[in-house]
Amino acid sequence: MCGRYELIDGKRVYSRFQVTQSMLTIPDNGDVRPTQQVVVLQTDHVLSLIKWGLVPAWAKDPVSDTR
Repeated sequence: MCGRYELIDGKRVYSRFQVTQSMLTIPDNGDVRPTQQVVVLQTDHVLSLIKWGLVPAWAKDPVSDTR
């Protein structure tokens, strides 16, 4: 099972991690679940949105097999 976490104050991420890019809309979410869009902080202080979750080993096509 994938773990869950929460993101309550998206604006605070910018100041806490000294993000250098322009504001990306970070959705506040009290219960981030697999398959939802989440924020990832890259090593060069840039934020990206990715899909949270795992792709099963038996999946032939990761896009169509995740729900």
